[in-house]
Amino acid sequence: EILVANAPGGSEAETLEKLVSHKWRYRRLEENGQMFSLPPEELGLEFHFKRDGTVTMTPPKNAAIDGTWKYTHKKRQLSITFKDKDPHISTVEFGVMGDLKLVDKSVAQVFDKVRL
Repeated sequence: EILVANAPGGSEAETLEKLVSHKWRYRRLEENGQMFSLPPEELGLEFHFKRDGTVTMTPPKNAAIDGTWKYTHKKRQLSITFKDKDPHISTVEFGVMGDLKLVDKSVAQVFDKVRL
């Protein structure tokens, strides 16, 4: 399960629309303000949040993994659950260029929008 708190601002509908209107491709890792390239085995990893509450994570060169997600606007949390995965807690930030950052302490995973 991954719990994600949305950055301040934006309505529930806006946040949900941002999440479901694109696939999200993992681009880079940031730690303490420094940008790092991804290892080859993580290049191309994608998340696809669907309106029906399901999510698909597609690792490069591996089979897709299905899960579920639920957004709670009052708490600004997004809960993502994949079978047999350990919990992970991150904050969500939508960048000026429309990218998505999942932040855990000083480490951010940065995702680019991919058209459906």
